[in-house]
Amino acid sequence: MVRSLPALVAASLIAVVCLARPARAAEGQEWSARHVLVAYQGAMKSAATRSKEEARAAATKALEAAKATGADFAAVSHQYSDDKVSDAQGGFLGIFGDGAMTPEFQKAVEGLKDGEIAAALVETPFGFHVIQRLSLADAVTILGRETAVLTGALFPWAGLPSAQGISRTKEGALADAQAVAKALVEDKRFQDLPPALAASPLLKPQWMPAPLRKGMIKSEFKILEDQGFALEPGGVSDAFETAMGYVVLKRTKFFRIHAKHLLVVHSGSPAARGVLRTKEEAKARAEEALKKVQADPASWAKVVAEYSDEPMAGPREGALLVEPGALVVAFEEAVLALTPGATSGVVETEFGYHVIRRMD
Repeated sequence: MVRSLPALVAASLIAVVCLARPARAAEGQEWSARHVLVAYQGAMKSAATRSKEEARAAATKALEAAKATGADFAAVSHQYSDDKVSDAQGGFLGIFGDGAMTPEFQKAVEGLKDGEIAAALVETPFGFHVIQRLSLADAVTILGRETAVLTGALFPWAGLPSAQGISRTKEGALADAQAVAKALVEDKRFQDLPPALAASPLLKPQWMPAPLRKGMIKSEFKILEDQGFALEPGGVSDAFETAMGYVVLKRTKFFRIHAKHLLVVHSGSPAARGVLRTKEEAKARAEEALKKVQADPASWAKVVAEYSDEPMAGPREGALLVEPGALVVAFEEAVLALTPGATSGVVETEFGYHVIRRMD
């Protein structure tokens, strides 16, 4: 029996379901906002047929509605916005840094206070915007509410179009799925499941969690959204049937953590780039770096510059933004185990040995 998810199905789901950005440096200031976009014919990426003046008039009405006493910004977005992606979260645009938005939009957000709505429309190449700046704390709350962090196991059976090489019957797939659901309820981890149950990672490889934003999944996979959002963090679904096989989902809590790390690689690391040190030598070097940081916490930047093999780690002190599914499971688990301001011991991942400092 084949245990891995068929490549075609995996590629489809990863492209559609896994919305996490790659791990990125946590440098510079961050902002959050929500908006209403009214586009017009000829605007960038616009399918609208209204004229520019018609768009301006509609956007003016949206601005008046958003600024009215007791207004529901999400309701205004639903009524007026042409940005259907952000409208699925009431116009929410997430948290962004420098260069993520057009200059006109960025300048408008920077000029607002947390919670404030811009007094005038903001025009960009995409059309006319009604913009409200959000505090980062409010943004994280919204992300937690609108994001289901899911890990999924798939159990296909013989006869399904994507189940080539699989001999398991449908009844056998259901029995395996139910056994996995039971094990997860008992606090077993996906990566520790018995091989005999033939559970395949559904959403991301190596049992990495995948953040799924509400309303941002293709209709053929809508059952995953419905089942995932029906769970509370920590909850495990019953086995349910899909076109790909039976699925079991576990939901975990959304997190967004700024951290710093140093990485010491060895010759077996994926990104060794000519490094010849052995695994034992790499671990000893990481332990040496940790001792220096423990002896003098203020030396972090200097130690990272001296010891870390990560490209460009020194100038940014190894800064990373850690979100679900952005990094390998071992790294995420190590960060989550730290309290703000704490430094880890030496942490091993497939990339080498890390020393991690949690910032918030």
